[in-house]
Amino acid sequence: MLFKLSFRNITRSIKDYAIYFFTLVLGVTLFYVFNSIGSQTAVLELNNAKKLIVDLLTRVISYMSILVVAILGALIIYASRFLIKRRNKEFAIYLTLGMSKRKISRLLFFETLMIGVISLAVGLLIGIGASQLLSILIGRLFEADMGKFKFIFSEKAFSDTIIYFSLIYLVVILFNTIIVGRLKIIDLLQGSKKSEKSFLKNPILRAIVFVISSIALGYAYWWATNEKIPMMDRINNLLWPTITGVVTTFLLFWSFSGLIMEIVTRSKKFYYRGLNSFIFRQVSSKINTAVISMSFISILLFLTISILSLCFSINESMKKELAYNTPVDAFVELTDYQAIYGSRVDNYGPSHDRPQAEIEAEIKQSQQYMQKSIYQRLINKNKDIAKDIKEHLEINTYADSALTFSHALQASSLVGVVGEFMSQTAVPMLRVSDYNKMAKLYHREEISLNDNQYQILADYKTMSDAIDRSLSSGFQINYRGQTLSPVSKKHIEGFVTSSGFKANTGIFVVPDKIISDQAIGDRALLMNYNISSTRTAQKIDDDLRKIYGLGNLSVEVHSSAEEAEQKSLQASRSEDRPGGVAFSFMTKLLIHTASIGMQAIATFVGFYLGIIFLISSAAILALKQLSESSDNIEKYAALRRLGASNKMLNRALFVQIAIFFIFPLLVGILHSVFGIKFASSIIEVFGSDGLLASIPITASMLILIYGGYFLLTYFSSKRIISEKQLRRD
Repeated sequence: MLFKLSFRNITRSIKDYAIYFFTLVLGVTLFYVFNSIGSQTAVLELNNAKKLIVDLLTRVISYMSILVVAILGALIIYASRFLIKRRNKEFAIYLTLGMSKRKISRLLFFETLMIGVISLAVGLLIGIGASQLLSILIGRLFEADMGKFKFIFSEKAFSDTIIYFSLIYLVVILFNTIIVGRLKIIDLLQGSKKSEKSFLKNPILRAIVFVISSIALGYAYWWATNEKIPMMDRINNLLWPTITGVVTTFLLFWSFSGLIMEIVTRSKKFYYRGLNSFIFRQVSSKINTAVISMSFISILLFLTISILSLCFSINESMKKELAYNTPVDAFVELTDYQAIYGSRVDNYGPSHDRPQAEIEAEIKQSQQYMQKSIYQRLINKNKDIAKDIKEHLEINTYADSALTFSHALQASSLVGVVGEFMSQTAVPMLRVSDYNKMAKLYHREEISLNDNQYQILADYKTMSDAIDRSLSSGFQINYRGQTLSPVSKKHIEGFVTSSGFKANTGIFVVPDKIISDQAIGDRALLMNYNISSTRTAQKIDDDLRKIYGLGNLSVEVHSSAEEAEQKSLQASRSEDRPGGVAFSFMTKLLIHTASIGMQAIATFVGFYLGIIFLISSAAILALKQLSESSDNIEKYAALRRLGASNKMLNRALFVQIAIFFIFPLLVGILHSVFGIKFASSIIEVFGSDGLLASIPITASMLILIYGGYFLLTYFSSKRIISEKQLRRD
């Protein structure tokens, strides 16, 4: 009996459940798709480095899924509230006719069960299909052989989706049982007639709150994005702008809603035109809850826009920067930390006041090692590798503890935490002749210096800006009795060895005669391969890794990232290498793989969270507006009896819903502009060229999902207030 009644209620009110059902299906689909990534990549032929990246991505997605389930669970509970509220009169009739609250709970149980099963089935079917598209995307991203592509079904993602969403539905059932237990006939009949009073009635006070809030928010924007304030200072003090942003968002909606009502009501001509008075009365009737929900949704939309824009921006920037970061096929780098930092380090860490004589002895030993050719050592280990090296170049950068960045840059250019740290760091120095050799190898412009000139090579933005401030002032360096002036007012964009992203804080290019007895801080071997039909870059990479004891990426699979790190550390300390000398080996393929990994993590994680936040914000708005429409059925019926046409009523409904959808979006966009600007300055090591490209993608997602929910809300609300529906109710 109850099961049949539940089924009849669902079929009769299927349109009432449209947004609820749509949200459930979308949530299930997204959950399955993103949790199937591990299975999608399992069939792809990937080297070990890419497999480690995929493993990391899978773990990150699994952790994120816990948060996603919590968000979706809260959203579904919120939606259930709407559905129960929508049926207040129905439940009142049941109670009046003598139906017990237990039977009503069982009725809701069957309805929730049926909706849950149907949404799971539909969502999983769509998810299985959509995951095949994801498989193609992943295959292209990781440059896998798509000729071996086949249909993939993820049993783990399937079972996880069923388990997690079953738990959500159980919580919903429990929540519904509690709600039903508190039902009272009088509340069910009169609940829709309750209006809320505005906190703030005085228009002058509203104006004051609005002005103060605007000023406070503007100051928070200015502080967070002011490039004159050191980045580390802004990061360390980020809490108060965040709190200010949240509080002022609420106060802006609170005061502005009252102000706009005051302005509109005083404009008699506009206020009494058509159904404008009705529209604005509807907007103001539940002003308090509207303010709270719109403030919350604005913050959610801010997170959505920021996350989506930044993840796509990072993705596009890394694609563009890849060629810049890989001018050669491979490089080996030795770094003498003793020479660079002297008594400040001890075996890669802070010194513990060791005797100076001991330090000098270690520096002498490490310098003897650094002066030997890296290429010759390589050939000595494996003579056959020589035929794979088409061209090579060894470059030294020198260090002198007497020349730090505080001596080499204008004092006012180094500010904040970064400036304080860098001011005590020895300046890497590079002969101009060596720079030009490297520039030729990198296919970059060569430079010329007089005996009294210098130039700076850098690409890390925070330091690059400080360097340019110093160079533009014409700052002169006094070093070993020689006065050097800048040859240009701007630095040269670049590096000696790449780390895969822009991290060069500054290398001073100086006349050759300046370098005499300075210690070698870094020695780098730059190589381009001799690629043939039989010797690919991957094979040469593998042979070089074997020579240095780092393993073969094509066949060897490490049990963990920790094991791989340990192998690298062992290699860095082999062949009688002094403890103060660090070793690193990097190839174009490895940088490319790392770039792909960062792109994948940024894209998938960002898109996953961004879409969930977007769905949540849109669904909350939609359900609230449907609830308002349900509460106001009698008001629309009264207007119809007074002669208002369906066209007028639909226009009033459209404007009302549009107000609630547009205002949070506008505030969210405003927050996002400054939030993205702040975040971009943090992730500038990846480049910022992709930001413009991310805007149309983010806008498309907003239009598709947010706009879709808006239209669905309008048509559902239109049906609720329709004359036919009124007769049915």
